[in-house]
Amino acid sequence: MDLEFEADMDWVQDPCGRRGQIERHFHTAEARVRQIAETLHGKGQAIARLEDENHQQVRSAAEKAYRAIEDVVTALLTIEDGAQRLSRANASIMQGLQDSVKNFENLCAISREKKDELGVKAGDCKELGDGAGRLVRALAGKAAGLNIDARAAWGSRGDHESTRQMYSGDEANLRSRCDEKRWAINDPGNQFLRIFDGGLRDRLGKELSEAEDRLNKNLESQRQAREASERYYQLAVFAKNASSAFMALKQRLALVVTDFAEMYVRVADAQNVEVELWTGLLDLKDKIWSTEYISTRDHSLRQLLCLLTLDDTVFMRQEFFESTEVRIKNAIEKKLGAEALKKLIAEEDEPVFDDELDDIGS
Repeated sequence: MDLEFEADMDWVQDPCGRRGQIERHFHTAEARVRQIAETLHGKGQAIARLEDENHQQVRSAAEKAYRAIEDVVTALLTIEDGAQRLSRANASIMQGLQDSVKNFENLCAISREKKDELGVKAGDCKELGDGAGRLVRALAGKAAGLNIDARAAWGSRGDHESTRQMYSGDEANLRSRCDEKRWAINDPGNQFLRIFDGGLRDRLGKELSEAEDRLNKNLESQRQAREASERYYQLAVFAKNASSAFMALKQRLALVVTDFAEMYVRVADAQNVEVELWTGLLDLKDKIWSTEYISTRDHSLRQLLCLLTLDDTVFMRQEFFESTEVRIKNAIEKKLGAEALKKLIAEEDEPVFDDELDDIGS
């Protein structure tokens, strides 16, 4: 995930080489940002599929477990004596409760598996988000560094432009000196004097050559200063534009990081829901395992009604589970009457003593 750039070239020594390097760095960063965005998209799709699969599997297992409970209630209501121990009344009810326990165990196992899978996904999102965050900071640093380079290159452009102007200011004088030397060579008076001074022509020729050399050096210095100024101008503009491009890339990646963070929160929240579901299901399973469920008809009904109240915090009053609870209460009311139902919901159980528990297990 981390992106490392090669060491920056010395733009003073090689402005053109530095431009090429900046361009390579940008294309590398752009490809990495695109890769991260594609990874996020893939992770998002995988998590959405997992969440949908989790919902379907947990719901399917939960519905199976609750249908088994409804079947047990139906069987319990066939017993006429509410105080008679179940072990002496109907062995099939005992098997029904055992089946309910197995269904709840399966539901808990599925819930725990999904919780662990979501935990892995959440960890992946966290790792990817942290890596993307580091790259955001690296891109911001790159943009800031290029801004510094742009200002420095612009300053160098100004220095070379000042140098060019200085040489340009001398050019007219140097051309004038060359013209003077040429006029002196062609001056009739000097041509007459050469009759008496044989070295005059050579001296005048040497002075003209020196004047032309100074002019040519001036023109070459102007050319070098002008080209240097142009190179640093191009580098300054390029670095400034590149800084803006890196900043835009950083902002684009920052949005990706935000998406990663939101995905992590969503997956973490989903995992917390699965943890709560798993924990709640363990409690419900423990309730079913309790021997108090299989003491008497009324005692078992009372405990099952309590369980149906407890499940509200686990399944958050989903329609299927709420409708199951309504059907069970309606069945109890139809068989035993409204007052009996109210009594089962309102009253606490009497304790089940050890000898009774022994009888249940016999």
